[in-house]
Amino acid sequence: MPNFALIGERGRVHDEPSKIPTSVKLVSKYYKLAVAKCRVLIRNYQIKNERQVIEANNAGAFYKFLNKTFSCKSRVGGV
Repeated sequence: MPNFALIGERGRVHDEPSKIPTSVKLVSKYYKLAVAKCRVLIRNYQIKNERQVIEANNAGAFYKFLNKTFSCKSRVGGV
């Protein structure tokens, strides 16, 4: 699971000004850093899930995963 506390930290940058730097540049830098950490954690979580599907060697689970990830909801044709 991704670290949801870090995702929440992104939103707290503007909610709790007393706990973060007061300079606009520092706030912007702090926010960008939190966003970057959040993106990395989410991407690592996605990669972990993709590896689990691939390593399962289950064709049904693989196609189910593919159908969930496509924006077009039509089924994947037979190969």
